[in-house]
Amino acid sequence: MTSSFNHALETLAARWPAQLGSRDPLQLGAYVRGWALLDARIRSLIHDLTDTFDGPAGADCFTRAYLRYPDADKAFDEVLRAISDLAADHHRAATASGSVDPYESYLGHFSSVLAKRRLGLLLGEPTLAWLVANYHGYSECLSALSPGKAATEASSVSTFEASLARDYSQDGVPWWTIIRAYHGGGEAGLNALAEHWATHSAAMG
Repeated sequence: MTSSFNHALETLAARWPAQLGSRDPLQLGAYVRGWALLDARIRSLIHDLTDTFDGPAGADCFTRAYLRYPDADKAFDEVLRAISDLAADHHRAATASGSVDPYESYLGHFSSVLAKRRLGLLLGEPTLAWLVANYHGYSECLSALSPGKAATEASSVSTFEASLARDYSQDGVPWWTIIRAYHGGGEAGLNALAEHWATHSAAMG
């Protein structure tokens, strides 16, 4: 798994606009934590990396880098380089606990934790941008772990996206762009996303 993660990090420099939305260490953290939802080795990387950055107790490496470097690009580069170097340590694979079972669907799980008012268990901050970066990380990790399940997840989200696009007459526009444009990128947008997902899921049976 670490080789797949390494490759993802190596290519992130070119893919960050689509995957992260902004070149920001907090968005990078959201993406990496998406991987960590499925792979305990990535969680271990985050834990170990946090000790290499000075910062407030309880803050992870991404938040510490964000606070340490006023320039977001500098902070992004520093934490990306640091986590890439740690991930390249192949000895980690021998001691890691490995992968965990995926959710039935990422957006379904998001909707569930939102309904239970436990959104902090999934999102580092209550924004659509953080959720989207986390979703991309989760999806890439799922593709590396289980291509079949990843294809099922992608098909489900694609169907939802098409339905949302029809509702708003925005064919070809990503679901997160539609939600942000019409409902904002904060809690109102997250609530709208959950409502649309629930309606879509009910319609699909």
